Amino acid sequence: GLAAANECFYTLTKYGTKLVVQEYNRSTGKLVRKIKSGRWEGQDDGVPVGTLCVSSTHVVVQTGPGMLRVMSTQTGKKLGKIKAAGAAVAVSTMKLLGNDETLVTTQSGGTIVLYNPSTCEEVSRIPHPVTSSSALADSLVQFLDDHLLIENTILSKDGNDASFEKLTTLQSIH
Repeated sequence: GLAAANECFYTLTKYGTKLVVQEYNRSTGKLVRKIKSGRWEGQDDGVPVGTLCVSSTHVVVQTGPGMLRVMSTQTGKKLGKIKAAGAAVAVSTMKLLGNDETLVTTQSGGTIVLYNPSTCEEVSRIPHPVTSSSALADSLVQFLDDHLLIENTILSKDGNDASFEKLTTLQSIH
């Protein structure tokens, strides 16, 4: 996986079963530090795509099917673990939104799950027939403070918590 935040870019590397996030300076291309990211607990066939996302406050790495490790971008220290519901649910895409209060994941079975990365708690679960998980990661947008646009669906934030409900589906013009 590859991610960018601040003046750095990040790569996720696997050494045997150990996962390491490498932080590089964007302008010099030099390695700044390595962040130990636990061990890979999935099949030993490389690291799947979409398993790293970085923001100004959080580094999130997938360490196995449905297993996510959350670390501090500042210190590199582990903040917690997220275990997606289901025995071996695949997390195909992850994205940190807005002021880093929401981690959005796309999981197998067409479900979008929102987590608070600081507490590692699930805050909302949205059934959504995903047409393409990689396209979803790029088209996932937060606009205003209380709406999410996921592909062609607008979700409205529900009250003070971080859960979202479906507001409307945009119709494309043919």
